[in-house]
Amino acid sequence: MKPIPAKLKGKRIEDVLLRDSAGKGGPQHQLILCFEDGTSFEFWSSNSFHPAGGLDPDTREDIESRDNGMITVASIAMDEQQPVMALNVYALTSLLHEVSYLQECIAEDLVAEARRSFPEAFECLEAAALPESMQASINRVLYDASLKTGHDERDLPACQRLLQNLRRRLANQLALTQSQATPYSLDVYPVFIDAV
Repeated sequence: MKPIPAKLKGKRIEDVLLRDSAGKGGPQHQLILCFEDGTSFEFWSSNSFHPAGGLDPDTREDIESRDNGMITVASIAMDEQQPVMALNVYALTSLLHEVSYLQECIAEDLVAEARRSFPEAFECLEAAALPESMQASINRVLYDASLKTGHDERDLPACQRLLQNLRRRLANQLALTQSQATPYSLDVYPVFIDAV
């Protein structure tokens, strides 16, 4: 199950919609939370969703304490005092994919595609809701790399190195966030936020 995006924290639900789709190609069953600010979030399944008969008296702590392997609880806390737990695994993974794609484009001399894709990487970073210091560091590296995709091909190796370094640092950060061994040396590719 994918983690719940951090940007959902604090939103107030206005409506809950259940939708069954008879068409092909899209999700067959959707549960959509509509928020007061005009945004929505969708849960989908190829199997059907069935709403419960009423409200459950369970608190968040009750739900987290269940040990049947069926529940994934997304703890969303963007407190700089607990930075590793605050990082959103989904956001880091998405950002890692964007940076990897940019690096592949540069490596394969697809510079025009890389130029077109940099705005998507910046949008992904903006949507990630990472701690401010980390977001600023990543933004700076992406910006520097984007400048090196100009018209001078001699700058492309430097762009490739910047993106490779960023990709490996993000991979280490993702591993550390998930309490896993880091794939690259932390001395060479340090994380943005250390474990507490």
